[in-house]
Amino acid sequence: MRFPIIAVLTLVALPAFAQGAPLDKVYACAAVTDSAQRLACYDSAVAGLKQAESAGGVAVVNREQIEKAEKEAFGLVAPSLSALAESARSSTSVTKAEASNALDRVTFPVKSVTIGPDGKYRFVMENGQQWRQTDGLKLPAIGKGPWQAEIRKAAIGSYMLKLDDRTAVRVKRME
Repeated sequence: MRFPIIAVLTLVALPAFAQGAPLDKVYACAAVTDSAQRLACYDSAVAGLKQAESAGGVAVVNREQIEKAEKEAFGLVAPSLSALAESARSSTSVTKAEASNALDRVTFPVKSVTIGPDGKYRFVMENGQQWRQTDGLKLPAIGKGPWQAEIRKAAIGSYMLKLDDRTAVRVKRME
């Protein structure tokens, strides 16, 4: 069973991290024994979170949103959401199987497949992602679609794309 994860993203300057995670003040209120002081603590902590959210310093996202963004960013050579996703997984009561289930493959419907002037395939997914073949393998007749592409992580930061049941070719995400 999957449990929702709520992650709080801090989008403020580095010195703010020294003050602790945005929810630390809220969590600290639970330890206050006097009811009136605990309520005042919660009121103050929640007001601080609201102010940070209004100022754009904090955003709340759930696991589904993180996984969707991670899937859309799959294959990009850019700062990854993987660290955020891992942080969200480790900060909740997620099973070990779920926590170790890092995104290592995605499946997309393919909008078009073309062959470039270099003889290598170009794959455009229905979500707009573009992938270019980097090896020299030739695919048997691919027809006119519809196709499904499974893209998985391979060795040394590379990716393999398997178009339907054909042999996988090495690819690189293009923007």
